[in-house]
Parts: sequence; C-alpha cells; structure tokens
Amino acid sequence: MNIKVDQLVLVMQDVLLLENQLPYPLLKLLWRDTNKSTLNDTMRSFLRCHHWITGEYTQKLHTATQYPPPPHLLHLQRTIILHHETPPEETNLQIQKNDPKKNNDMVTYRNIKELKAAGIGLKTSKTCKLSDISFSYGWLCSKLILPEFIVDDTTAATILNLIAYEMCPDFENDYGICSYVSFLDSLIDHPDDVKALRSERILLNFLGSDEEVANLFNTISTDLVPNTEKYAHLRDEIENHYNNKCRTWLALGYHTYFSNPWAIIAFHAAILGLALTLIQTWEFKPSTMAYAAAKRKGKKIQSGGSKIQRVAHHLRDRKHFAKYYSPKMVSFGPIHYGAPNLQLGEKYTQMWAATYIESTRQNPQTLRERIAFNIEYLMKDLFHADLFSSNDKFSTYRNQGFTSIEEMICWTLFVDGCALLHILKHAKLHEPHKMKVKVNELVLVMQDVLLLEKQLPYRMLKLLWRDTHESTLIQTMRSFLRSHHWASREDQEKLYIPTQFPPHTHLLHVLRTFILHDPRPADHSLVGSRNLGIDTDAYICRNIKELKAVGIGLKTSKTHWLRDISFSFGWLYLELILPEMIVDNTAAVNILNLIVYEMCPDFENDYEICSYMSFLDSLIDHDDDVNALRSERILLNSVGSDEEVVNLFNTIGTDLEPEMDKYACLRVKIKKHCKNKCKTWLALGYHT
Repeated sequence: MNIKVDQLVLVMQDVLLLENQLPYPLLKLLWRDTNKSTLNDTMRSFLRCHHWITGEYTQKLHTATQYPPPPHLLHLQRTIILHHETPPEETNLQIQKNDPKKNNDMVTYRNIKELKAAGIGLKTSKTCKLSDISFSYGWLCSKLILPEFIVDDTTAATILNLIAYEMCPDFENDYGICSYVSFLDSLIDHPDDVKALRSERILLNFLGSDEEVANLFNTISTDLVPNTEKYAHLRDEIENHYNNKCRTWLALGYHTYFSNPWAIIAFHAAILGLALTLIQTWEFKPSTMAYAAAKRKGKKIQSGGSKIQRVAHHLRDRKHFAKYYSPKMVSFGPIHYGAPNLQLGEKYTQMWAATYIESTRQNPQTLRERIAFNIEYLMKDLFHADLFSSNDKFSTYRNQGFTSIEEMICWTLFVDGCALLHILKHAKLHEPHKMKVKVNELVLVMQDVLLLEKQLPYRMLKLLWRDTHESTLIQTMRSFLRSHHWASREDQEKLYIPTQFPPHTHLLHVLRTFILHDPRPADHSLVGSRNLGIDTDAYICRNIKELKAVGIGLKTSKTHWLRDISFSFGWLYLELILPEMIVDNTAAVNILNLIVYEMCPDFENDYEICSYMSFLDSLIDHDDDVNALRSERILLNSVGSDEEVVNLFNTIGTDLEPEMDKYACLRVKIKKHCKNKCKTWLALGYHT
C-alpha cells in the first residue's frame, strides 16, 4: 500500500463507514475481469482478515454465494457477521410470524455476575456467528453458550456504523446487530462481567482494561432499538431457571462451598464443628412465629385537564432536561411547527394524514370545514394564547401560501389531527409496515405524541374522527396506550378510560388516567390526600437497603396501578407491597412529561405522579436498591445496568413538587416498626 501501518489501520476503518460506501455495481464495472465471483471473494477476504473474526474461524465462514450481490461493502460485512443459514427474506418472514404479544412481556436480561450467582455459567461456542447462542440446563450449573467476540480499537466505529446502517429508513432488516449488541450490553454492567466473559474466551479484549470495555458497550447501546422478539426464547429459559428456587439454591450452595478446594475444606470443617456441638448439648429448640397481613388503600376523583401550553421555563431550562420535552421525529401543534430538524417528520405527517382521510372515505373539504367552523373556539379555549403568535412561521403566513393566519392554523391542525388519528389506529411496533416507517423511527414517533408540547385537544380529534361513535375513538386511544406504555399483558384488559371526558383533555391526560386508575373501593388507610396530625419526621422514607436491614421485605402487587401500595405486619418479616413498573428508554420522557403536566398552572390535580415518583426515588439510593426491586419484579429493568436506573430516578426526582401528605400513613407505619426495637432485632437476627 506504500503507507505506514498506522495509516493503513485508519484506511481500513474508513472504508467501512456508512457514509464512505460505494455501490457494488460501480465496483463491478471497475473490476479487473468479468468474473464477479473473484470480486466477491476479494471483498470477503478483506473483511474476514481483520474484523471480528478469529484465526481459527476464518475457514468456517459461510461464503453466502446463494445471496444476491451486496449493495456495498458494509452490507457484506453485516452478512458475514450474522452468518445467515437461510436467505434474509425467509428470516424476516419467520420473525413476522412470531406472536406479537411477546413484545409486551418486558423482562430484563441479568448481568453476568447475577447469572453466575444463580448457577448459570458461561461457555464459548467457538464461532463468531451471532446467532450461535443457546442455554443448557443443569441442576448444579446451567450454561449460557455465547459466540466469540473481538473488542479492539475499531470495534466502536464498526458496530456503530452497522447499527446506523440497520436504522436507515430504506433498509428492511431484522435488526440483528442492534439486537445482539443490546443483549450483550445487558450482560455487561461492571468490569467483573467483562472479566468473566474474557476468562471463558467469549470476549477477546484487545482494547485495554475491563472497565474500558464496559464503558464501550454502555456508549454503543445508547438509544438502541432492538428487535424484541430476538433471543426471546433465551430470556424465557433464564427466567425459568431463576423461578426454580431449588436449582438456584443448589447452585448458590455449590458456588459458595464447592467452588475451590479451600471452600470445600472449610465447609466440611463447619459441618464437623456443628456435629460436635450437637453431640455436646443434645438440645435444639426451634422457634416459630406467625404474621398477619392487611392491605387497604385510597382513591381520589381527578379534575379536568388544562390548555395546550409550553413546558414552564423553570422546568425546561434545567440542565440536561430540555431533551426530554422536545420532539425527535414529528411535530404536532404550533410550538415546534417548521423546526428544521423535523422536516422528515413533516413529510411523514402529511403522508399519514392523506392515508387517514382516504381510509375514512370522507370528503377532505368537509373535515377541514369542521376545524374552520370551530377555529376561534380551538384557538382561544384549548390552546394557550401566545402559542401561534410566538411562532415566526405563523406570523409569515403569506410566505407559506395562506391568505390569513386563521387559514394557516386551520390547515395545520387539520393535517396534524388526521395524522395523529392514523398513528393511534396503526402504530404498533411489531407491524411498522402499516405506518410505512422503520421500527426505530416508529419508536420516536410514539414517544413524541406523548410530549406535553405535542398534545392536540380531544375535542378537535372528535371532530375529525371517522364516525359519530365517540366510543370507538376512546377505544382506539386505549389500545394505543396499553400496547406499549406501563401495561403488562396480565392487566391490559383491566385498564380503564372514563367515557366522559372533561372539556380540555388530550392524550397525555388519558395516559395519566390510565396509570392512576384503581377499580377497587376507596380506602385512605395508606394512600390519602390529607393525613392530619402526622409529624414531619414521617415524611422521611428510608431506602430499600435500610428497610431490609430492619426486616421489611418487598413484594409485587402484580398490577400497574400506582395506588396499589400496602404494608403487611409480622414479627419476623414485614412486606412493603408495590405495583410493577417498566423502566425502559422511554420511561424518563413519559414520566417527566406527566410531571410537568401536573405542574401546569391551570391543571387542578393532586400531584399523584409527582408524589409516587418522589416516594420511589426516596427508596432508591444505590444499585442494591434497584437490584432488590428488580428481583421481586417490582421494577422491570429494560434500560441496562442498575446504576443507570438509579441515575434515571435521580434525574426524574429533581425539583419535584409532591403532595407531602401522600403515603404519609405508609411512612408512619414504617417509622412505627423501626421504633420497635424488639421487632427490628428479631428481623435482624432472622436475616443474618
């Protein structure tokens, strides 16, 4: 190459960047002979000699001659890495046939340290085929079998460009790279996890320290959109192993007392000492204790919504918070209309609006006239006064081809409303083709429509709905919300939306109603709006680690109702019963927008979202707190490491304005237990 080796490394890295790709037909025209197979062999030889492939595996690689010519070199690299046994078309069909309900079963993978503690060991499959993953059962030690993976200085650039390629809007694929990297990141939280993978030759580390590798995967996995159906069987097998207490206890004993010769000797010495003690004393008096449970809780009727408005400046201007309130793909309403970074979303909006109008079989002019007839009411009563006038696009309406600002507002709301109704009807992550976008773009769209500044009034949507039956619109909104936000498969059918909507209600308000709903009779024993006569010390709640130290355990209520909280008493073991909560990449956005909605000046409410998040934040101070909540399936962590969840709740808990009397009775009961020294000592002895 007539260059130095350090320059050659950079060249070989640059040719695999997405933006540096050259079309395969162009290379074929310039190739030295007419035999295209020699060109394909040359490209494969280039890729396998220095990227991800170990020396002993180079001869085993599938040549993929039955595949059509690749569009470019990066595509061929993806084909080699994924090492398909069947053509991509068949793979995609197989994925689409999977049960879509499995997408709602939000169960996190566990990191390597936790897997080993439960008796799940590691083994290399001695290939670099990313699909070569399996799980073998055993009573004392089950095995998670993973392919070899090289990590060096080029790994980040290689993986990130492959991920970016998979997310290209015009590339239909099964997100094989995104899914595997997301899976691998879920296994790696700490340097010890990297060390375990390295010791089994699963991860070949040429980068440096194990900490650098852990940080690398945390960086790569940011904002990934994996295929949730990939590795679902593996996730289920791991959960089945965890749910088998006999296996996990045997494995814990095996790893604790039989992992090395010294541990075996110490174990037998302890058994011998115990036997001698029993022979001497001839006395053993086991004691038993019983405990009773009681759970009651309260419910309060919530008030109506507020006008569409901006996020308050003192909330938006906080450091690193603006990104949680700003759209990433589409813009509905006047606040972000015409933003340069949302131009692609604007094209999608027009496409969805046209598709919706066509599906209703109604005259577009008739639908638009409904908005025009009510435009004065919509502008004055449902939107904040300055939203339209403060956007320069509306001030220069003539440049946009409109004769008046009212005409431009009418057209904008008409298009946005029709597009939103199409999204509510057809946006499903397992069927992105109905929206004519890729799944990673659809994730952003479904996130954007729940931003406070992107809300459209329910009354306006009712004007544009396909028929006169309001119940079908309510059911459509309900189906959209329960398919991917906070609802597990078990309680989807239990979720409720009231049939009588207040005048100023929108989709975010409906989501809040969803989350706070509790069908049981009201009882203010634990969750109430006013608890008079309670000292201020009761407002201080301990974290999970401290609660467990005084004998207070955790249990899931197996619902997603935030009011479903209770506390059961016992002498040796007490339980704090909490609802399930899914924590994924959209959790921070959804929760923070619900919080700023509750803080809107014209929205009278009891701050239930703020109060619960403040209460949950008080329970979570350390990684161990998240681990305890996750072990009891109270927090279903799909974000990544436990440390990331701690940081998430620290972010959400900033500047919250909770209702201080909420959960006061619960705090009083916890404080009362902590003051009972007899109970706390008994519980401490029980746990020790």
